[in-house]
Amino acid sequence: MRSHPRFKHNKKNIPAKKKRGNNPRDHAKKLPRNSPPITVEITHIGGRGDGVGRADYTLNYTQKSYTVFVPETLPGEVVTAQPQQINAQGIRAELIELNQASDNRRTPPCPAFGRCGGCQLQHLNDNSYQSWKSALLEKSLSELGVVPKEWGSAFWGDAPTRRRATLSYRRAADSAIIGFLGRQTHFITPIDECIILQPAIKALLAPLHIFAKMALRKGDTGRLQINMLDAGADITLLPDAEMPQDQQTSLASAAAQTDLLAVIVRLSIQQPDSHVATPLLAPKSASLSSFGVPAIMPPASFLQASAEGEAAMIKLLASKIADNSRIIDLFCGAGTLSLGLLPRGCELLAIDEDGAAISTFEAAAHQAGFGQQARFERRNLFDAPLLPAEVKGIDTVILDPPRQGAEAQITLLKQARIPQILMVSCNPRTLARDLAILIADTRYHLDSVTLIDQFVYSTHIEAVACLRLVEEDTK
Repeated sequence: MRSHPRFKHNKKNIPAKKKRGNNPRDHAKKLPRNSPPITVEITHIGGRGDGVGRADYTLNYTQKSYTVFVPETLPGEVVTAQPQQINAQGIRAELIELNQASDNRRTPPCPAFGRCGGCQLQHLNDNSYQSWKSALLEKSLSELGVVPKEWGSAFWGDAPTRRRATLSYRRAADSAIIGFLGRQTHFITPIDECIILQPAIKALLAPLHIFAKMALRKGDTGRLQINMLDAGADITLLPDAEMPQDQQTSLASAAAQTDLLAVIVRLSIQQPDSHVATPLLAPKSASLSSFGVPAIMPPASFLQASAEGEAAMIKLLASKIADNSRIIDLFCGAGTLSLGLLPRGCELLAIDEDGAAISTFEAAAHQAGFGQQARFERRNLFDAPLLPAEVKGIDTVILDPPRQGAEAQITLLKQARIPQILMVSCNPRTLARDLAILIADTRYHLDSVTLIDQFVYSTHIEAVACLRLVEEDTK
């Protein structure tokens, strides 16, 4: 995702109430603390990583059978759980006792598991973890009749490779609390250790605490977005409340006086109602080379979660594209998937709504001497999707849309009869919907779908789908 949602916290580190929507999860009701525990047999793991089963529960003097969601549990286990909340989907409960354990259970490798909201599946052994993710992707696609000709060899990331992180902070009277938000709460879980982050990010924790105590004021809350670039950490503060100019000056001064100065490339701030981050201190170049051509990244840039997962996607897509091809990259960002194609003589049209990302992409292409091969356009592809007439003569379209997918754009691409469509998705359900549109009426063949697991131990799944126009449609 390329957006940065803001949370408004009060002095107790509890967020202001959000406007309720139509999602049943938004209407959860707390259950009495003295509710009796329930016994649940877990039948499967839900899409959010909770163990799911059914149990009887009495509410308002009426007993019914409810679906029950219990975090940190596995299929086949019998558990005692304390009901916490209820909504239209069922009861959310807290694990009290594990009465019968699954053979697929293991001891979570991270001491913060269960308190920190960053991982949901550390208690599942490796084989079962990979099987669950693969099955979830396959099920999401098959429910809409989407079956690829082949499943590509999945990429399974290692634990300490996460190169970006968003930490929450709160400045108390005599301390600074920095960590991850707890699962389905807005309370900060301080972290001293994390098994999924790159060592370079973990090394920032101690100097960040010193920096926060020096520069932040009592009651300050917000988030720290950290991206690891070639020469160090790119840190952007996202405060919950407008930070005055004199405090911004003190931020830069405090960073320069701590060990942060040696390990960061830039310190920036993005105020609550702004879409632009302002650099406060930049001791090194904010360069990133993992796209294939060096690029100077804007603050708070969207990056793939791991360089290894990104490399797997780039390699897969590049293997499907011939030299000197004519390509359109939709939702291109700063050039993650197509910047490295320019040295192969490809002609490129790159489109994204993010002006800073597009400018970064364009500058990198020109700096590397490939500016004549590429055109760049800032455009909201949801409000103004690319029309069939605009893609005439194109060999391949690459698209990596946000979680909501790109239904309108996909429909128009199908009409345009592009010879090849390569799609990256972070949401199996919207991927299935968009692929179903393309393969309807056998217009496109779905040659392959490949799972990319770069969010290790989480329920998050990336996938790369490769489609080609049916031969008779090209005649």
